[in-house]
Amino acid sequence: MSYTIFYARTSTDAQTIEHQADQARAAGYTIDEVITDEGVSGLINFSERPGGWRLLDKVRRGDRVLIRWFDRLGRNYDDVTKTVKTLLESGVNLQ
Repeated sequence: MSYTIFYARTSTDAQTIEHQADQARAAGYTIDEVITDEGVSGLINFSERPGGWRLLDKVRRGDRVLIRWFDRLGRNYDDVTKTVKTLLESGVNLQ
């Protein structure tokens, strides 16, 4: 059975985890768990963020990871690409 995890990162007070998760639910997704990095700068590599390493440790082949924006998955193009590649090679469905 697949598990759906929504990952969200906020770096400003104008962004909220709830708003991002609500948008995913409004689009018809059922979320089993929300993993977050609140108030974490985009200058930190994904795998070094508490929520980032938690997500990478938790997901298993066949799981689905939902994100609102791809830039949530890294600090720059190279980091986002590395994170996406890691997830896809692990058999995770990224949406």
